Amino acid sequence: MVKYIVKRLLLFIPTLFVMTIVIFIFMHAIPGDIIDALQAEPGNEEIDRAALEKFMGLDVPLIVQYGRWIGIIRNIDGEYKGILNGYLGYSWIKKVSVNRLFRTSWAMTLELSIIGFVVSIFLAIPIGIYSATKQGKIGDILSRSFAIFCISVPSFWLATMIIVYPAIWWGYTPPLMVVRFRDAPIDNLKMFIIPGILLGMQFCGMIMRITRTKMLDVLRQDYIRTARSKGLSQKIILVRHALKNALILVITLIGQNIPFLIGGTIIIEEIFSIPGMGRLLINAFRSRDNELTGGIILFYTIIVLIVNLIVDLSYSYINPKIRYESK
Repeated sequence: MVKYIVKRLLLFIPTLFVMTIVIFIFMHAIPGDIIDALQAEPGNEEIDRAALEKFMGLDVPLIVQYGRWIGIIRNIDGEYKGILNGYLGYSWIKKVSVNRLFRTSWAMTLELSIIGFVVSIFLAIPIGIYSATKQGKIGDILSRSFAIFCISVPSFWLATMIIVYPAIWWGYTPPLMVVRFRDAPIDNLKMFIIPGILLGMQFCGMIMRITRTKMLDVLRQDYIRTARSKGLSQKIILVRHALKNALILVITLIGQNIPFLIGGTIIIEEIFSIPGMGRLLINAFRSRDNELTGGIILFYTIIVLIVNLIVDLSYSYINPKIRYESK
């Protein structure tokens, strides 16, 4: 297992290297740049573009800019300061380093993602199991209808409706004031609970359907019939025999959809005015803040790689027959 983990971690290096190239090309393929965004601000119409390009280090070829960004070429201060030593760049719009912006934003996105993930898992798996055991009955029909509703209804539309109509009908709006957990835990949860549920709904629907499908497949296997013939209770059959075998596919689906969960935070944060990484990314796009945009996308890439590693390692826990040492 240790050898496998080390091997996977070493594979992160070429993957991240390729991703830095893709991100850099993507950043510079978008029409316009940060100087255009600065010139568009009132009072900056007469800004000296050439002088500003030299000051920001944008007057050199793209290959040099890329080298400076990842830290293999000296920057305008004469230092090797880039991704390789943990420095993600400087936001000329925010007038602060990208690392510092991360420190104030990542906790919000992490909390929102955890709430959405927990809500989806704790709803989807039990309801999926229940639906499989009640196949064709009213409970199964209601469960499947709920899953289809979660998948079909866009979270951004539902979030907008939750903000607009309660405000019109009852004068209620979800808490939009930013409250950190360490300052006021209850107020913080009030702020995150509705966005978290909305974030987890679509994720919940997909997991619910695959859990039901896989459980139905497992419950029809011969070893389940043998367990029933031995007089084992339904609870033991479901938990000890059926669920573990069904969870392999469910966990695979969870790992594959983590990027969509992260993508959902971008929309939800913008709608509910949560100052997280997603909202920071949208503002960076709007202002053509390339270093901030690239830093956030690279951060999300690392998260996805780590989650996929955790998903792969969980297979050996769920199914002891799976071993990685021989690979």
